[in-house]
Order: sequence, then C-alpha cells, then structure tokens
Amino acid sequence: MSQQFSRRALYELVWSEPRTRLAKRLRISDVGLAKACAKAGIPMPPRGYWARLASSKRVVKTSLPPRALGQSDSVQIGSPNYRPLTGEEALTLPPEPVFDEPVEAVRIRAEVLLAHHKVPKRLYNPHRLIKALLDEDEARQRALETDRFALRKPQFDSPSALRRIRIVNALFLAMEHAGSTSSVSSADLHNVMFQVGDTCIKVEIQSSRRTARAKIGSAPPRDERMTLKATGWPHITGVPCEWADSETQSLETRIVEIARDLLVMGELTYRTAVHEQHEWRIKRKHELEAEIREAHSRIEQEENERRLRQEQKQQEWLLAQATNRRQADEIRALIHALDTKHRGSPEVLCDEAFRNWRAWALTQAESLDPCLLPLAALITPPKDDAAT
Repeated sequence: MSQQFSRRALYELVWSEPRTRLAKRLRISDVGLAKACAKAGIPMPPRGYWARLASSKRVVKTSLPPRALGQSDSVQIGSPNYRPLTGEEALTLPPEPVFDEPVEAVRIRAEVLLAHHKVPKRLYNPHRLIKALLDEDEARQRALETDRFALRKPQFDSPSALRRIRIVNALFLAMEHAGSTSSVSSADLHNVMFQVGDTCIKVEIQSSRRTARAKIGSAPPRDERMTLKATGWPHITGVPCEWADSETQSLETRIVEIARDLLVMGELTYRTAVHEQHEWRIKRKHELEAEIREAHSRIEQEENERRLRQEQKQQEWLLAQATNRRQADEIRALIHALDTKHRGSPEVLCDEAFRNWRAWALTQAESLDPCLLPLAALITPPKDDAAT
C-alpha cells in the first residue's frame, strides 16, 4: 500500500509520536520510515527524545530544513501504486504550486554548495566511475599489446578522449561535492547523467572534430572545440543548457560554473515538472467534468426518448381501445338489426347455427369492449419493452 505525504506533513507526523508506533500505523517498518525521511531530508527525533518528553524534561525539536535543490516535496511511503486518477480524487485539485525562492537565491544556494570544492587538473584520485572506466581501458590496452586483433580497443587513447574523461571526472567530483550523484550513459562518455535531488539531467558531450589516436599523455589539439549540452528537457529561461570552449575560456576552467548551472537546472526542471503536473490535473479535471456532463446529457436524452415512446404507446393504446369499443358496438348493432329483422321468424329462431353464431358474436363484442374491462386494466398504459 502506497501513501504520499508532503515533506511538511510527514515531518509533523514523525515528531508527533514514536517512530515504531507511527510506522505500524502507516503499515511500514520503522527502518523503511527512517530511510524515507532521510531521503527526503526530514530530521527525526533523536534517541531518548520521547522518554525525556514523557518525563517533562526539556527537548528540542529540530526544524525542517529547506527542500534540497531538485528534490520532490512529495514523499512516498510504501510500495509505489501507479493508477489513473478517477472519481473525487481526480475532480479535487491540489493547491497551485508556489515556489517563493527566486532563481537568484537558488543560484546562490548552488554556489554555496560548491564554495569549497577544488577542481582537479589531472586524473589523480579520479571519481569511482571514471576509475572503473580507466581500469577497463588499461586492461584493453594490455590485451591489445598481446593480441593486436583484439576486438575491444581502448576508448581513451586519443587526446580528445583523454580531455573528455578529465572534464567529466572534474564535473562528477564537483556534483558529488554538492550532494548530487552521477552516472555514465555511454562507455565512451559522450553521454552522462546527473541526479539533482529527484531530478535527472542528461548531458551530451560533443567534439568539433575527430582526432587521430595518440599515446596516453599527449596534449589535446588546440583547434578542438568541446561542447556540453543538457538534453531531454526544454530550455529553461535564465539557465544556460549548453557550455562550450571559447577563445578566452576552456571548459576546464568552467567546471564549477557548469556544476552550478546543472544544480540550478535541476531545481527549475523540478519546478517546471510540478507546474506541468498541476496543469495536467486541471486538464484532467475538465475532461472528467465534460465526460460527466456528457453522461448526464446522454441519460437525460435516453429518458426523454423513453417518455416519448411511452406516450406514443399510450396514444396507440387509447386509439386501439376506442377502435375496439366502436367495433364492439358495431357487432352488437349488427346482432340487434338481425334480431329486429327476423323477429318472429320461426326459421331463424329455430336455426341452431344462427343461435351459435349470435352467441359467438356477442362474446367477441364483449372481448373487444374496453368498458367491460376492470378500470385499472383500462387506464394502465402498457409497459415499455425497450425500457426493460
């Protein structure tokens, strides 16, 4: 079972009762609750807090820190349960998202996170992901020395590739220093990803030209122009999504600047996604309301059509009874006329066939005459077969 809380709501919960009791009520382990709070940056009461509170000793409630850059304000407790919004849940709009912190303040927060980071100029003590790639490349180089037809060739033996791995390594270390995680999307480091809070930023690394393979340690070509470009998200006003070598600055000298921009991009991308989600909720609400109106209109139309059919049947029933009454009177009139004409005629009175026919004709007249029916049967309209 999955439950969602805002950071503030979950913070108030964990400071309202002991963790084990709250976890049992939320149907989650206390360890799982602690992990969810730690991931969301929600402080929990320290050991002994509830005992001190019960003995009326002084306790300090840790304040809820601001949401981290790119971090979601929604905390999920339990296994994810993805399902479409329906019913009252879909018709009830959450409050419109408001972000009071201006972009400039976000940029300052990012700069503070990177303030004491020193950018490495070499691949000494590289990031763990870069070290794994270098170790693999070294193994490929050794294999190539013993077998020049080896299929897996080294990937970072050219000046351009070495420069790319140095830039990515410096960027990985800077982002990790700021509390973000990095990952490699392609083994040649042309595509990498950064996790800023709960927001993923993809970066593509391009070179202006292909260079011939050279020995490790060779200087990068001077005419090479390398570009880093954030992909997968629309351009966000106020935040660059592309960084490139210029005549006065190389990418190596802009690592902290690029890391700062990525952190700001992570936060603003999260905000954009939240606003888009809210707009989608509004659109979905309007769609459901339109569907409800259409359903009501369809039901009303069907009811009107049913009433029209019923009224038509009532009219047909009325006309049929009037016809039956008229036919019954005509049959009786015919019998009366025959009785009058042949009154006193021994031939007719003694004719058994005529007497039988006369009795049958009267029976037919009675069966047709609606006036002989019970009143309820006469005025009750027939049932609408289509409605049933």
